[in-house]
Amino acid sequence: MAAETGTRTLGEPKPGNEVVCSKETWPDAAVLDRLFTGAPAQDLLAYALKELAPGKVAVVSSFGADSAVLLHLVSRIAPDTPVIFLETGKHFAETLEYRDQLIAQFGLTNVRSVTPDADRLSALDPDGGLNGRDPDLCCAIRKEEPLEKALAGFDVWINGRRRNQTSTRGAMGLVERDGPHMKINPLAEWDNSEIEAYRTIHELPRHPLTGKGYLSIGCAPCTSPVSENEDARAGRWRGTGKTECGIHISRNGETVRVLSAGQTMTESSEIQASPRADIRANAQDDLWTRDGFTADDWQRLGDEDALPETGPVLVSAARWRDDLRGLNSLQDRDVGVELMPDDPLEEIVPDLDRLAMVALNFPAFTDGRAYSSARLLRERHGYDGEVRATGDVLLDQIPFMLRCGFSVFAISDGPTRRALADGQMPEVPIYLQPVGRQDEGPLGARPWMRTRI
Repeated sequence: MAAETGTRTLGEPKPGNEVVCSKETWPDAAVLDRLFTGAPAQDLLAYALKELAPGKVAVVSSFGADSAVLLHLVSRIAPDTPVIFLETGKHFAETLEYRDQLIAQFGLTNVRSVTPDADRLSALDPDGGLNGRDPDLCCAIRKEEPLEKALAGFDVWINGRRRNQTSTRGAMGLVERDGPHMKINPLAEWDNSEIEAYRTIHELPRHPLTGKGYLSIGCAPCTSPVSENEDARAGRWRGTGKTECGIHISRNGETVRVLSAGQTMTESSEIQASPRADIRANAQDDLWTRDGFTADDWQRLGDEDALPETGPVLVSAARWRDDLRGLNSLQDRDVGVELMPDDPLEEIVPDLDRLAMVALNFPAFTDGRAYSSARLLRERHGYDGEVRATGDVLLDQIPFMLRCGFSVFAISDGPTRRALADGQMPEVPIYLQPVGRQDEGPLGARPWMRTRI
């Protein structure tokens, strides 16, 4: 096999490379994202490989359906770039053959197959059937943990995700921060026609399974063909509700379960909590307050779900209005209402004394209408219950949310969770969102304009 070529240690700088900038002087990911938006993918790749962190960049490739495009681009810039392939032991035979074909054809000289820890597999997946019992845990020990170790010597990693692959990847940037790493998504803006055109022009070989309807290819037990009206990744973990393996904890609100080294599953198949606050073993530590992460005791109900006998419940504005508002049985029970941006706040104002919590949803980090609703709740209506931020909540929003009156945050974005667990918080020196009342004093004299967070 050609997958173990090269003798250099992963992440070791290549001789003769001069590091142009260090992690301490890196531009902000958002700045790079804006700079390279609309630019050729080759420009971003060349910048990452030659200027941002030469010798400290790795490509992570599944050698799947569209992997040839990114690997070909990389091979034309620096064919000795380390390419990490997560050899889970569950791949299709066709994928392994395709990997070796691309390595030879593109002249890739530093492809590394990274395998799971044998002791972890023995302890957690002795019969090889963990993917059917707990696909999250299977991905964690076969992909996440090996990748974390493999990336330890790198500052930047490159992958081939695209925004058009699924709705959950639609807001993905070209450049992101991913814990200690910069994460580069050079093909994020490409659509299917651009992928196909590049593949045709450069006569790139196709994965053998794409002709059989496999448009996104991962491990064999968890991959199935897709129909014409499905997105490319619909065949991954079909029927489980799972959309990502976990190495991409993305804006889709998914967080993957991970076990730290030395931990084991209990006999009841419950997973012991990881000591890292940003990676969860269950759904009970999603909430963040100024005191840190905490359990969520609220039961979120769909509009058709039966009302449980006990415990606090969170419902939609429509269900509260049409179903629960008039129930006397809820008089002594904690009820919360979640408002989407288009739900009028005025509808629940008469009921604020009955609501223990109001959740305000951010359907996208670019949709900030809930900021105003929080301020109105606190300052116009004097609401003193819990105001929770839900949806696409990112780190740089939180200082403004706190100032607008939010007290609890449902955090699912991976980088945001890691930063909060590490005690990081962006500093916002001035407050740029006035309340709008007439008794605040002249513009420029408001005290918060001079108050640091």
